[in-house]
Amino acid sequence: MGNIAVVGSINLDIVNRVQQYPIPGQTIKSGGTEYNYGGKGANQAVAAARSGGHVMMAGAVGSDSFGGELLAALRQEGIDADLVVRKSGNSGMAFITVDASGQNQIILSEGANGDVVTEDVQPLWAA
Repeated sequence: MGNIAVVGSINLDIVNRVQQYPIPGQTIKSGGTEYNYGGKGANQAVAAARSGGHVMMAGAVGSDSFGGELLAALRQEGIDADLVVRKSGNSGMAFITVDASGQNQIILSEGANGDVVTEDVQPLWAA
C-alpha cells in the first residue's frame, strides 16, 4: 500500500449505553460510559494505517487537553500527524447514546474541525 493523505474530522467520542432513550425531561442512568478516539477522518486514517499504508493526516484539534490526547492517539497508530493544527478552543466531540437494541443517537460538537481553512491543509500538496 502506498502513501495516503486524509483530510477530515478528529473527535473525542463519548459513548453512553442505556436500556432505552429518555423521554423529554426525564433523567436516566447510563449503563457505562466510554471515551474513544474517532471522527470520520481519523477513523479512515487509522484503518488505512492498520492496512499497511503510510498515512498523513491533516485537520485540527483544539487547545484543550483532549487535543493533545487525540494527536498522541493518531501518532500511536503510526499516522503522521504533523499537519494536524492546534486551534484555540475545544476539540471536536461526539456525544453518542446507544440503546439496548444497538440504535444510536449522536450529537456532534465540531469544535476545531469547523475552523479548518484551506491554508491548514495546503502543505499536503507540497508533501
